[in-house]
Amino acid sequence: MTLSPTQIARSRPRIPVLYEALGVLAAYFAYFAVRGATESEFERALGHAELIKAFEERLGIFLEPSWQAAILDKQWIVDVSNWVYVWGHWPVIAGVAFWLYRSHRDRYRLVRNAMLISGGIGLVIFTTFPVAPPRLADMGLVDTVVQRSDFYRVLQPPALTNQYAAVPSLHFGWNLLIGIAIFRGSTHLGWRVVGVLSPVAMFAAVVLTGNHYIIDTVVGGTVALVGLRAAYVIAQPATPERRGLRAIRARAAAALRRPPASVGATEQPVPAPWPAELGAAVAPIGAGVPSALGVRTMSGCAPGMPCGPTSRSPLATRRLGDSATILDLSEPVPPESRPATPKVSADQSVARSASMQARAALDGPTVETGVDADTAPLEGGSPVTG
Repeated sequence: MTLSPTQIARSRPRIPVLYEALGVLAAYFAYFAVRGATESEFERALGHAELIKAFEERLGIFLEPSWQAAILDKQWIVDVSNWVYVWGHWPVIAGVAFWLYRSHRDRYRLVRNAMLISGGIGLVIFTTFPVAPPRLADMGLVDTVVQRSDFYRVLQPPALTNQYAAVPSLHFGWNLLIGIAIFRGSTHLGWRVVGVLSPVAMFAAVVLTGNHYIIDTVVGGTVALVGLRAAYVIAQPATPERRGLRAIRARAAAALRRPPASVGATEQPVPAPWPAELGAAVAPIGAGVPSALGVRTMSGCAPGMPCGPTSRSPLATRRLGDSATILDLSEPVPPESRPATPKVSADQSVARSASMQARAALDGPTVETGVDADTAPLEGGSPVTG
């Protein structure tokens, strides 16, 4: 019976909501631990910010001051950037996570694990390489979110924010993961467009608001994709092919560890690796040929034949009609152990002689061949014996 993907998803146990809440709470406490460890690292964070600026200048991508200067006199662009930065992050993540949890449970696990893994990588970088954002690094940029609006403090109060977590930009990286989830989980063209535009809009927002460098978004996107790849590897099931490969390797290793049999030792017969019913059904198909050849069939041994060890005997396959009989040709059977050749009775001999005489009378004289008619072999049989 083959189950549809929907049936498979329904048959799997549901993820406890409490379990998910505990995971989020653990990640929250880890973030606060890192925030506490870097809160007094202002001078170090400024030094790292200068390194980021110099690196972008060498690449020719230090464009943050000029980009922000181009929009500061256009209030609607500033408002849109602020709105995307605040409401396009945590509310969107929560909404998409709820949708995935309800409708695409496997994709939910994938995105959740990707965010946890990339978040763990980000915490390590925040701790070892704190970087002040452009709005705090005296580079000619202002924090438009704080100066032009107050709603940001509702979702992310300053007391709960790590001020030196510019690199990597998980603000962009996690929106990239959400955009991928929307694009792959939805079949509607409109939602797929939203999935593509979401990370693009967040990239513009984090730079125009003075909260991240351009290189931050590159690192953040890379970390997020690494987390997604790791989550994908973790989610891979043990397919039948993989299980079969592991079984083959285990049998090969066991065979290599098996000590060789000593000379003259008697091997015990090993049970056939197929069901007895299968052997009983196939054996009659080739009973004649294997018996005459003196070889064993799948059901064990040919009638009247002795059974020897079969554990290390190669198998050969003989096709008989549309069926197959597996024959063990590696151990020839001595002639004395083969079944006796059937003998021709006296009545059969007399009948054959009369038939040959009648044919000779009709055909006329025949050329002598040196073969006695009484001793000529019967068709498909043995020499006639009186």
